[in-house]
Amino acid sequence: MRRWMLALALAASLAPVPSPAQPVPWTGWSLGLNLNRATTATEFGGAGTTSSMGAADVHATVQATYALPLAGRARLGLGLALGLGDQQAGRQTLAGSELSFRLRERYALYAEPGHALGDATLLYGKLAYLGARGEESYQGETFSKTYAGIAYGAGLRTLVGARLYLQLELLHSDYEWKTARTGAFRPVSTTGSIGLGWHF
Repeated sequence: MRRWMLALALAASLAPVPSPAQPVPWTGWSLGLNLNRATTATEFGGAGTTSSMGAADVHATVQATYALPLAGRARLGLGLALGLGDQQAGRQTLAGSELSFRLRERYALYAEPGHALGDATLLYGKLAYLGARGEESYQGETFSKTYAGIAYGAGLRTLVGARLYLQLELLHSDYEWKTARTGAFRPVSTTGSIGLGWHF
């Protein structure tokens, strides 16, 4: 009996110890801060005419993403982005006075289907639901309404440290028409961004 016990103990000591499960690249939580350059053409309809007023603007966003592993190297990220500051969306002269439009309190709820190119790089597409408060300023008065829209585009994240990543992204955003005091507005923009994030 003692010999059998010794033999079992020896076999157990020689058995390979399973290694802990390795983390799946580009899954779980990440937080990021992005610097964006947006080129906006706001369509304006008033007094029986339709025109476009444009603006180029630089602003920032913060984002939080949770990514799920799918088959193979496929990933699905779900997240929230919040705008920091206003996005200027156009200005023009109307009846001798300046009319300007901007987007405030911007946010996006998004889905990011992606593919991990090795452990250090993620290529993804993006589809987002947008919300914002559109603010019209004319003749010393300000009027605002809530706007909804969609955005789509693509991006790339690549590790520059153990958990620090660089993000590059291009998005096209299209908001709905809304009638305000001087007419109806519809902001449409293309935004390129560069950012840094931390993958937990």
